[in-house]
Amino acid sequence: MGANPADGRLFSVDRTPMFVRVARTMASAALYKHWCPNLAGFRRCRSPEAARHEAVARHHRGRDDHRGTALDEEQGQGARCQMHQTKKGNQWHFSMKAHIGVDERTGLVHAVVSTAANVADVVEVPNLLHGKERYVFGDAGYTGAPKRAPKRGRKFWIAAKRSVVKAIEDPALREITEQPEHAKASIRAAVEHPFRVLKRQFGYMKVRYKGLAKNGAQVTTLFALVNLWIARRTLL
Repeated sequence: MGANPADGRLFSVDRTPMFVRVARTMASAALYKHWCPNLAGFRRCRSPEAARHEAVARHHRGRDDHRGTALDEEQGQGARCQMHQTKKGNQWHFSMKAHIGVDERTGLVHAVVSTAANVADVVEVPNLLHGKERYVFGDAGYTGAPKRAPKRGRKFWIAAKRSVVKAIEDPALREITEQPEHAKASIRAAVEHPFRVLKRQFGYMKVRYKGLAKNGAQVTTLFALVNLWIARRTLL
C-alpha cells in the first residue's frame, strides 16, 4: 500500500510481473474464442453461409427442437449437462477435467483435452499422444493405456496402484517394487509443473463458465500461455 500525494487516499501497488498481467488479460478476453479450434460451433467462428443454412434448418424444424448449437447449449440447461459430478477423495465436485500431454524433456504441454469430471483418464490416452514418442509415462489412473492406444514402438510405463504396493507383505519385495515406481514417478512429475503454473502464476483455481466448451477453450488458451511462461527464459 502507498499514499496518493494528490488526494491523500491509499492506493494499492500491483507488484505482479507485467508478463503475468498481460497473460491474464489475454486469457480473460474474447481472444480465445478465435484462437481455440474447439469453438468451431460458436456463431462468430462460423462462416455466414453456415449460419444462414442453420437458421433455415432451425426454421423448418420448429421451435421445439432442443439440439441447438454449442452457443445455445452454453446458455441453456444442456450446457450444465455437459459437465458432471465426481468424487475425489471424500469430496464431491461438479466440474470438468483437463487431460494434458507433456513433453518429458522440455516440460511443454503438447496436447490438451477437456472432458466432464467423471470421464476416466485412460479413455483420453489416444488424444494425448502426438505419435512420435518412444516412452509414455502415466500414473495409476492410466492403467490399461496400452490397450487404448496403438503401441507403434511405444513403451508404456504406468505406475502401479498404491494399494497393490502396500499389499506386498514381504518388506524386501516391497522395497524392490518401490524402487522402479520411484523412478517412474520422478519422470512423470514433469506433468505436474504446468498445473502449478496454471494455478499459481495465473490464479486459475476454479472454472468460470457453466458449459464445457467455453471452459475448455479457456483452459486450452491458458496452457498455451503456460508454455510461454515455462519457456520464457529460452524465448527471451
